Amino acid sequence: MPTPASLPRTLTLSGDARRPHRTLRCFLLSALVACGAVGLVRASPAAGQVSLEVATEDRVSLTAQQEWGRRLAQAGLANVRFHTRQPSDQAEIRNLGTDNAPLYQVVGILGSDETLRVPGARFRAGEAAQLKRWLDDLGQNGPPQNRPAKTAFGLEVAQFQQAEKELGQLVGFSTAGVSRRQVIQRILRQLSAPAGSMPQTVPEDDKVVEELSGLSCGTALACVLRPLGLCMVPQAERGAVGYSIIPSKPGTEVWPIGWPPEKRPADLLPAMMEFHNVNVERQPVTKVIDAVCQRLKLPALVDHNALARWGIDPEKAIVNVPQSRTTYSILLRKALFQARLKSEVRVDEAGHPFLWITTIKPI
Repeated sequence: MPTPASLPRTLTLSGDARRPHRTLRCFLLSALVACGAVGLVRASPAAGQVSLEVATEDRVSLTAQQEWGRRLAQAGLANVRFHTRQPSDQAEIRNLGTDNAPLYQVVGILGSDETLRVPGARFRAGEAAQLKRWLDDLGQNGPPQNRPAKTAFGLEVAQFQQAEKELGQLVGFSTAGVSRRQVIQRILRQLSAPAGSMPQTVPEDDKVVEELSGLSCGTALACVLRPLGLCMVPQAERGAVGYSIIPSKPGTEVWPIGWPPEKRPADLLPAMMEFHNVNVERQPVTKVIDAVCQRLKLPALVDHNALARWGIDPEKAIVNVPQSRTTYSILLRKALFQARLKSEVRVDEAGHPFLWITTIKPI
């Protein structure tokens, strides 16, 4: 990152707005079938055995008890002991074994409303299958209060940190003009998880526009997948964590294209706040973005999906910023606003800043 003193003090962009320039193409392809890759980061915890005791309250009918017994047997829980509730009976989980070989005894309370209460959950007779899954989860992962804290994507803290470290590796190869399929495959090969098969519907001639070699694998992969209608999601199951590529859907928690910086933009990129003489006359907004980012040595990633959604072609978006003395931050804000765009500073998993360009209106 250059120091403010090393930056040219004047930025003048003028001339014919039709001058040829690096094209920012807008890719918006239909969602594709998913492919996945899974790699272990730690061994699964020792599975425990689980038994169920049902303490029935006095006002529970014999018919209700028989229905529950039948439903539990159908769900694969035949060895369930029923008894009349005693004053000491509470909905609880007891470990009658050891930490290495747990034997969990679950006491459930069958109430007069004919629902079965277990710690943290309640089931009706018709939900015996859900109760079976709850018990299986207990045997596999232990009582909820004894489990490691969860973070984003349902990962444990250690798992998330491992994923963040792994996805923080630099891409390390040139991506501009390279097949999107090839870029995805090469990034996945850098991860500990083996790459799954690539969807056949990803066209071979679809090229990546951005140069992502200096950014981290997580941010780069999310950026390359987004125009395809795909996303990357870390997943953990039975102590394992891996990376799945799935179609993007509303409400899905996905690995993002960069993260909000912990530092203020002024502290992270002080050169953006230094004053310079600027003059922009009838130029495509892409030329303003490139000029500023080249001077700051700051990568810029464009939200092609949002631009396509609102019909914005940045090569045809002509902007003007009268001669003045201002900061690059203000210059970008003024120029992008004329093109119905906005920017924000984000960081990749390795903490490297970049500029995210998207539309004023949400996608």
